[in-house]
Amino acid sequence: MDTRSNGGGITLSIRETGSRVSIFSVRAYKHADMSQPTVRDAHDGDVDALAALAGIETGAAERLVRDRRVAVAERADDAEGEADGPEVVGVLAYEVSGDAVHVTRLAGETPAVAALLDEPVAFARAENMVVEALVPESADGALDAVTNAGFEAVGDGPRFAGERTTRYRLAVDEND
Repeated sequence: MDTRSNGGGITLSIRETGSRVSIFSVRAYKHADMSQPTVRDAHDGDVDALAALAGIETGAAERLVRDRRVAVAERADDAEGEADGPEVVGVLAYEVSGDAVHVTRLAGETPAVAALLDEPVAFARAENMVVEALVPESADGALDAVTNAGFEAVGDGPRFAGERTTRYRLAVDEND
């Protein structure tokens, strides 16, 4: 297990097994803008919310949490100020393979997805990698966040549950 920090508050624990790299984040942060959601690691208690947001079966969401690096964005209170507990409003799953960070699941409100993209982009920047994201046609919030972050469409992606996806790519520079 190796621990790496980008100096900007993101610390990752990394385990390499052959050609597979597993990333486990050991921190949570909140954007300075209080209207932005809190980003944290997903856990087993998030499976139902993750399945609903990503439009996948509960079993697939369980495997995702177990097999990938998954983060969720949550908003603490609803608009009326009722504190029923945090609401999960975005989800992102990714893995590192070869010379790229691959975002394989991305769903939620545009501000939540934008906040969730910070971590894989920062990791890619620190490791001098590109970031690729698969965005389903129906994921408007994800599409807006990805294009606003500077990702460019590079072609068709695989189908998820019969739905078309588009592959987006962001080349990052460690000096950005």
